[in-house]
Amino acid sequence: MTIGGRAAGAVDAVDAALRFRPKGEPDEGANPDIVWGSTAAAGVSAPTADGARIRVKLAGAGNPPARVVRPTLRVFPDAFPATDVVGQSTPGGFRLITVSHSAEAPSEFRFPVVLPPALSLALSGAGGFDILRPGGAAVGRFWAAWGRDAGGRPVRVTYALSGTDLIMTVDLAEASFPVVADPLYTAPTG
Repeated sequence: MTIGGRAAGAVDAVDAALRFRPKGEPDEGANPDIVWGSTAAAGVSAPTADGARIRVKLAGAGNPPARVVRPTLRVFPDAFPATDVVGQSTPGGFRLITVSHSAEAPSEFRFPVVLPPALSLALSGAGGFDILRPGGAAVGRFWAAWGRDAGGRPVRVTYALSGTDLIMTVDLAEASFPVVADPLYTAPTG
């Protein structure tokens, strides 16, 4: 599908920012276990390492339909004011990438994480959050927060947890737009 306008700009911004992603983060790739909703509010469903499934939504997101760029990439245009969301599959999980186009964009994004019974979220030693089963074994991980602005400069991004809502705060002050930030989810293997 050919996309244009700001949605194409969002994809370009993501491609540029991902060149600076933290070492060890996966590339975009096919993953038949990832099930994308038709809107940003519907979110994405993914497996844990033990075969359970989680769903991650975007609280307060609008309901524009996804524009599928390729099977592993979709854009949810205008999901928030001055903000597009790009959904990207990776071989071990997914990214939900916020692309803030101006200072009018929100600085806080809430990602409700719907967990199966008995699973919980806890701070990981790496600055992200692990999905744990009883006994403490990690079956999924949200990697440490990060972001970049249009000039490739790091942008301060932090996570907090409220119940099972992952709250991402992006510091847009002093940033050149667009600003890209993402939660990355993976299920451990091996």
